[in-house]
Amino acid sequence: MAQAAQKAAQQAAQLVTKNSAPITSRVARAWPAIKTELGPPAMDTWPQAKTAGLKLIESAKNKDYLNCTVKTALTNTMLVAEIGCWFFVGEIIGRGSLIGYSV
Repeated sequence: MAQAAQKAAQQAAQLVTKNSAPITSRVARAWPAIKTELGPPAMDTWPQAKTAGLKLIESAKNKDYLNCTVKTALTNTMLVAEIGCWFFVGEIIGRGSLIGYSV
């Protein structure tokens, strides 16, 4: 019994050692993207975000959304639906139930 447990432990150690190298290399390759995409916004990006937001408001005032293709409109609609669904999923996770808050 002890020999079987020792053999299983050795095989598990070999499996972890064998599979850890590809995982660490993938993480090393992906780390710059992870650091950039998941980090907080830098202070020098705020003016760009402000101008983009003002441009969006101006295009809404000018009704530029009426001059888009069906493909663009469908893509934007699906994007808004996905954001809404993720919001509701987050609310359900935050509440801890599907029905309502525990009071």
